[in-house]
Amino acid sequence: MTTTANGPALGSTPQRDLDARILLVDDDPLLLECLRRVHGASFDIVTAQGGRAALRVLELDGPFAVVVSDRQMPEMDGVSLLESVRRVDPDIVRVMLTGQADIESAIQAVNRGEVFRFLTKPCAREDFEGALEASIRQYRLVRAERELLEKTLRGSVQVLVDVLSLVAPTAFARANRVHRYVARIARRMQLLNAWQYETAALLSQIGYVALPRITVERLESAQELSPAEADMVRRHPLLARDVLAAIPRLERVAAMLAVASGVDDGEEWSITSDVRIGARVLAVALEFDRLVSAGIEQAMALADLESRTGSFDRDVVATLREVLPQLNQPGVRTILVDELEDGWFLAQDLVSLAGDVVGRRGQEVTQHLRARIENHVSLGDLPEDLRLRVAESPEQRESSIVARAE
Repeated sequence: MTTTANGPALGSTPQRDLDARILLVDDDPLLLECLRRVHGASFDIVTAQGGRAALRVLELDGPFAVVVSDRQMPEMDGVSLLESVRRVDPDIVRVMLTGQADIESAIQAVNRGEVFRFLTKPCAREDFEGALEASIRQYRLVRAERELLEKTLRGSVQVLVDVLSLVAPTAFARANRVHRYVARIARRMQLLNAWQYETAALLSQIGYVALPRITVERLESAQELSPAEADMVRRHPLLARDVLAAIPRLERVAAMLAVASGVDDGEEWSITSDVRIGARVLAVALEFDRLVSAGIEQAMALADLESRTGSFDRDVVATLREVLPQLNQPGVRTILVDELEDGWFLAQDLVSLAGDVVGRRGQEVTQHLRARIENHVSLGDLPEDLRLRVAESPEQRESSIVARAE
């Protein structure tokens, strides 16, 4: 077993059950050694003397399933440590071990550290090991549920995005552009749970799937819409919201779309802080893209957003101004149509000989888009030697740079 008093020990056991490792933290090295001797045969135990040493162990010798911490320690008490552990990895199950079984300690541990168990010293061996076994089961349950949800979520989002790319290429291209803005803004502002904001951007146009095809065609060709059509287009974020609200973990994403659009159909939504922030970021990205797509220069579009005080978050607009130079350097190249790879973006509209829109400028190249293009080529509706201008996304370019550096 790996043991450490002031930090992670070197030469740890090579074969370990990585989803069942336990970190015991106390300022008393004798107690730590005693706990390791008594329980080390049953559990994969690592020890750390003090809160700061525990954080170093988490960083250098993780992952861990459970952290058990003493309540009273110098420099960093147990409540502060478990609060930090929760920020590092919220899946780690946290247990408080203390000789002070007072109500105040319990309240602090639960509220700040979100502890799973609260044990008092001295603790009977069977009680201590029972708590560790329950903590490991809880950790595995949380991780299994998270993995299942993430796989289901990724699959659901991908299906919706693929449907949008086939039904409404122009809307799909816009969603990709908005996603790039939102992703960069969220990264620069260091927003937590950025995946929610990026997902909201990717699915912001999914309501177009429910619009009549003739209406979509008029939109894509910039024709004038009837009053009824204009109202349908105005309310399409509500359709997206209703679709997404039924998917687990996308409820807040759905709410962001409704709030960002400013369309109110009388429904009451719980507007949490992340929903509010996501809606502000999305609103700026959507309006900026609308202005630029209408032919307005980026500098003028930014100035327009900045002048509309009260309509758009000034910090978000300022952040967009900061990240635009990076977004404007996509590395365009010309390739043969059969050289297309997923993850690139079309740098031109792709229209078939029959006049059908196959792909829009700014649309991401995916398996489904490539299949769509291949079908048109096989029908003779696109030439086999067609050359396309494509742009590399900034995120992909940075990943390539990192890979080459490593």
